[in-house]
Amino acid sequence: MSILSRFFGKQEAESDSNLILNDQIESPLSLQVLFSNSFAFNSSSFESKFRSYHPSLSEAKIELDEELKQQGSLIGLIGWGEHVIQIVGFDHAMPAEAVEQCIAPSHYRQDLKLQAKAHKSHIILYYKGYDDNPINQYASMALVAGFLSYFGAIVVTNESALTSFPTIALNRDNVDGDIVELIQSLPLLILFCGIVKYKVDGIDGVWLRTYGAQLLGLPDMASLARDHSISQSIFDIFSNVFGYLLNSGVKFSEGNTMQVGEDLFMKLRLPSREEYFLNGENELFVVEFITQSEINQC
Repeated sequence: MSILSRFFGKQEAESDSNLILNDQIESPLSLQVLFSNSFAFNSSSFESKFRSYHPSLSEAKIELDEELKQQGSLIGLIGWGEHVIQIVGFDHAMPAEAVEQCIAPSHYRQDLKLQAKAHKSHIILYYKGYDDNPINQYASMALVAGFLSYFGAIVVTNESALTSFPTIALNRDNVDGDIVELIQSLPLLILFCGIVKYKVDGIDGVWLRTYGAQLLGLPDMASLARDHSISQSIFDIFSNVFGYLLNSGVKFSEGNTMQVGEDLFMKLRLPSREEYFLNGENELFVVEFITQSEINQC
């Protein structure tokens, strides 16, 4: 059975040599990888180099439709362990508006952002494996994105979270320690979720709002900062709160309070009618910073 047939869900269950997609995933998580030029690699060179990239990848497989690749498109599968990732490549740029939405809020060098906006081709990664932890799903795709920097990838975007990150920073040659462990421990708001600043007419200060948290089973959060100078503090607080929710399994409710620093406390509420600009289809709480005397007493 051809790679193209299996890519679209026609499985060959009797074969142990082919990668098998998880047909229980209807809306897979996805990352998009931008290339400075046309992507250039073949199955054998990619697979051998990928297998040597990390001990956990020693039996990784990659299957590409070589005929389509010669026509300027790319369809394939890459898998190892429980992970199977669909690869869809295009020898042209992503829509400029989508790229801008992901690049503008992110924090890395301006020259790299300009390179990303001028990219020539892109690959979309879809998770279709068997690990049901969304962090591990994103991490497996981020690992592939970092590896693709060897082949001209410059930036990986997350359209669902309105964020992006340099692929070179996800490559094992540019980090200390184990690359798999590092990616799995990334602050969530770096790539797996995003945070966007909004200046709203008539409102003093700047709003910060997260995106993509619902795909991790979390609520999005928003807060009004008095100025840009405390944006980093709110970024850190939101990252820590998300980490706490994931590790503890605690669910937020309106009116909840919690300590988020030595002398810092927060309270949750739903957006008001006047905060229509925070509306969306997914759960969102507004974070207000309060004094210790205002926290809920158990």
